[in-house]
Amino acid sequence: SLDGTTYQSSNTFSGLAPNNYTLYVRNTADNTCVTPSSSVITINAVPLPPVVPTTASVVQPTCATPSGSISITTQSGVEYSLDGTTYQSSNTFSGLTPNNYTLYVRNTVDNTCVTPSSSVITINAVPLPPVVPTTASVVQPTCATPSGSISITTQSGVEYSLDGTTYQSSNTFSGLTPNNYTLYVRNTADTTCLTPSSTVITINAVPLPPVVPTTASVVQPTCAIPSGSISITTQSGVEYSLDGTTYQSSNTFSGLTPNNYTLYVRNTADNTCVTPSSTVITINAVPLPPVVPTTASVVQPTCAIPSGSISITTQSGVEYSLDGTTYQSSNTFSGLTPNNYTLYVRNTADNTCVTPSASAITINSIPVVVSPTSASIIQPTCSIPSGSIAITTQLGVEYSLNGVTYQSSNTFSGLTPNNYTLYVRNTADNTCVVQSASTITINAIPIPPIVPTATTVIQPTCAIPSGTITVVAQSGVEYSLNGVTYQTSNTFSGLAPNDYLLYARNIADNTCSVISPVRVTVNPLPLLPSTPALVQVIQPTCLEPSGSITISTQADVQYSLGNAYQNSPVFNNLTPGKYTMSVRFTTSPACITLGSEVTINAIPSQIQFETTGDCENKEYILTANPLSDSYDSNEVSYQWKDKDGNLIGTNSNVLNVSSVIASTPNGQIVFPTVYSLTVTSAATGCETSANVTVESAYCNIQKGISPDGNGSNDYFDLRLMDVKKLEIFNRYGIKVYSQENYTDQWKGQSNKGDDLPSATYYYVIEFKSSEPKTGWIYLIREKQ
Repeated sequence: SLDGTTYQSSNTFSGLAPNNYTLYVRNTADNTCVTPSSSVITINAVPLPPVVPTTASVVQPTCATPSGSISITTQSGVEYSLDGTTYQSSNTFSGLTPNNYTLYVRNTVDNTCVTPSSSVITINAVPLPPVVPTTASVVQPTCATPSGSISITTQSGVEYSLDGTTYQSSNTFSGLTPNNYTLYVRNTADTTCLTPSSTVITINAVPLPPVVPTTASVVQPTCAIPSGSISITTQSGVEYSLDGTTYQSSNTFSGLTPNNYTLYVRNTADNTCVTPSSTVITINAVPLPPVVPTTASVVQPTCAIPSGSISITTQSGVEYSLDGTTYQSSNTFSGLTPNNYTLYVRNTADNTCVTPSASAITINSIPVVVSPTSASIIQPTCSIPSGSIAITTQLGVEYSLNGVTYQSSNTFSGLTPNNYTLYVRNTADNTCVVQSASTITINAIPIPPIVPTATTVIQPTCAIPSGTITVVAQSGVEYSLNGVTYQTSNTFSGLAPNDYLLYARNIADNTCSVISPVRVTVNPLPLLPSTPALVQVIQPTCLEPSGSITISTQADVQYSLGNAYQNSPVFNNLTPGKYTMSVRFTTSPACITLGSEVTINAIPSQIQFETTGDCENKEYILTANPLSDSYDSNEVSYQWKDKDGNLIGTNSNVLNVSSVIASTPNGQIVFPTVYSLTVTSAATGCETSANVTVESAYCNIQKGISPDGNGSNDYFDLRLMDVKKLEIFNRYGIKVYSQENYTDQWKGQSNKGDDLPSATYYYVIEFKSSEPKTGWIYLIREKQ
């Protein structure tokens, strides 16, 4: 108890108001047994929370000090914080990153007594330095203004400097002396935020005016170039002018009209730096050209003097030329070759002042007589016994064959056989005579050929169905059989039966021809044998693998099928192929008659078949079928035999093994057993035998069992089928039973021996010596 009156079993008293308390304990068995504490315990008055904190000072980040600080107004008995978690005795917080901060003060005696500020204090973001300064413009010193200026590209909230010390609000600095200047920009709100330029800006030295200009050369106008040109002596870093207004970089001025010109040079870097020449340069007037030249006289070439001459009308102060290149002081030009000449006169004081004549003066060609040649020569013939010569025509000449008598016609006829020299003479100058380099021969009158006769006549045969005539050869003649078409060969082949006249003609003179007095006969073609006819063809068979052909007989002939000929019309041992019949006379082997084509067929294919066995209607059947269409099932015979060679079936490709077994004494056959089949074709003589092994002929596999113990269908009976393995599956494909060397063990049980329910099951029977067999079987249980 804390008051000696009210007691509690707990030794802890809470919710106590500030006061002085005496402690009491009392025996629970005897409430008169009470003991108080020797002194009182004081519960202090409730402590007061600190005053709401305020800032004494706030220092924002700068470019120099990129963090801020906050000082909280001091209070006694408190500690300070900016996050309400971490407290410190100092009222100053430095190294603050940009953020919003709440001020906290906490009683050092009672850390639950915390007072936050009524508003946050913001530490601003670190100010950004200005952008690297660049020049907006630079004005260099000139001759007119001998100082420069720099304008820095403007930025907001900055001031500008060229030395990093003295700053100004204007971005333009003028009156600058030549020097290298670094640009500075500084944040007006934070003077520690300054940025210099990456490179210096140069104010050049004040330019010097150019040197007084002088001429390097002056070219006066000429007749060829009716304008002048002035070249000013070059200086570096200047441009040039002749009027002080229009300047150019070239020091040469061309196309100048006659005038007086003052030279100007101007500094290219400072167009206020101009220097004129001290004197003017004069371009003279354009000189006048000579008068158009004319001829005083022209002398043409002759056969005696083979060159011409021209005299030009004289002028003063000029020289003369006929080609515009070579000039002379004389106005007369002699020894001129034939050509067209233009007259030129040139001012001796100005060789560009040239005047040509309005038209050319022609010096004619030297009279030329070409060496005469024959245009044509006609020799004497049998029909015209004299010759003629035509000389190739030329202009302005006359013609002769003896150099004495001339005529205007170029043709000379009625010429006797002789050698003739050709002459031509200029009609205007009879001293101009040229004779041919060689003589022209008029031949003797030709002699006609001898009367032609045949030296040999070859008559047509069956081999060569045309004739040949050979004429007795003569020199210098050609031959014909119709008097129209001639040939140099004396032999005529490929002749059809006919009567032919022989012609011979002089090659040099086709009017000299002679005809034979009698005809030469080419006989008709000999007769051929009759067309061979086919009597019989025997085709190859399997027994006789070659064929034969028999041709109808004729008298006095031989027979062939395309190779050699024989006396017999029968050809045996022929291989498959196509044969053409032909016959020829024995006395005239070239007389051949072709017949039709006969085909010997290919040797028949051997009989090939396969035998398959299967159950049909609970009987085991063997069936033979042809392979690769090797035979027609309707055109062959069949013989089935058992393993002992006994005939058990004929005339059918099907053998009922179940019937054979039933007809066997006791109906017992030991499996596997072998049967043979022979297939024979009467048409081709082909026969093939093959064996087939029957592993089992048991076809009556049960479709269901009912293991109810009544002795009927109690088990799956495969005792006669020589089973290697039996597997039973339910309808879900799950194997429920398996037995090696199975006979009749399955009675509807699983591999574990449990009875399987009534249902349809599926089996796979693996035989010891044949293909597996699958199927279904129904399990029926009378009692479930």
